[in-house]
Amino acid sequence: MKRDLVKTISVFAVCLALAQAIAADAKGKRGNDEQIIKHLMQEWADSLMKSDQAAIDRIESDDWMLTDPEGMLVSKAQAAANLKSGAVKFESFKLDELKLRVYFNTAVVHGLATRKSTYKGKDTSGQYRSTDVFVKRNGHCRPLPPT
Repeated sequence: MKRDLVKTISVFAVCLALAQAIAADAKGKRGNDEQIIKHLMQEWADSLMKSDQAAIDRIESDDWMLTDPEGMLVSKAQAAANLKSGAVKFESFKLDELKLRVYFNTAVVHGLATRKSTYKGKDTSGQYRSTDVFVKRNGHCRPLPPT
């Protein structure tokens, strides 16, 4: 009985030490991933203002989608066409707040942005909340499409 208790305590101690080592390593990686994602979000906002489709293509995955303010799903190709045609124009796009949660190779980003924009000539300026999901694939973080 005493022997089983000692084994159990020993196994628990090893597991605890391993968990602490993994957590410390993950914390260092998570901090780096958070900085990368914040940088990507800023680069994304800047690319929208400049209508820089090459940068947008590098940031967004091919299967990326968004839900517009009216609740409609917009594919990457549709968003690119709107930007290229001038249907969507961004005069300013400021990231006011970003809250990140990193889970292994996935990050959830809750954001608040203020933008000055138009869609087909109609003013769409305002403050918008968003939730973006990023996944690290082949060493690169990219936004995931909604499921």
